Amino acid sequence: MLSLNAQSFEKYFAEGSLRVDYFHGGNSKQEFIFNDALYHEAFWGGSKINLIDTFDYGSYKFEVYDSLSNTLIYSRGFSTLFGEWRFTDEAKSGNRSISESVILPYPKNTIRLVFYSRSKDMKWHKLYERYINPTDYNIIPRKVENMKAMKLVDNGDPAKKVDIVLLAEGYTADEQQKFMKDAERFAKYLFSWSPFEE
Repeated sequence: MLSLNAQSFEKYFAEGSLRVDYFHGGNSKQEFIFNDALYHEAFWGGSKINLIDTFDYGSYKFEVYDSLSNTLIYSRGFSTLFGEWRFTDEAKSGNRSISESVILPYPKNTIRLVFYSRSKDMKWHKLYERYINPTDYNIIPRKVENMKAMKLVDNGDPAKKVDIVLLAEGYTADEQQKFMKDAERFAKYLFSWSPFEE
């Protein structure tokens, strides 16, 4: 049973987000996680309300515990490219590692980060664990880039909604107006279909 105080964003988290980069490696029989880098991002784009994942989807999940109280303060399920690769013929005869990342709200205090892998019998098995102190000098601060963003659809507070971002990949600076018209046309089309129209 989940504790209700685990849903208190201000109690456990500060401004920004913590991006944890790691290498996920192994083969068809075994898998490992290796540390890569930690980043302090300027913004947290996720929910400040639904911090504990209740869906239990994915082949993997990570849980974040406040290290002093051992309180579960954040969790998410996910699937990975490495998780798919493990079932290929190549994985039966060799090893590979793939770079992956998870993002969580920036913690105020030291956390215990735990990764789990789901087995064929649908049970979770601990894959990796580490402690992260938010004041660690190895955490790389990320500068905010001055990128222009425009809202095409605004359905309310982003903490209670899903954000969809359209990037102007392939458009030149002179084609900004063209991109905006194309983006508006795409958004209108997208939101005319379920489940987006609801």
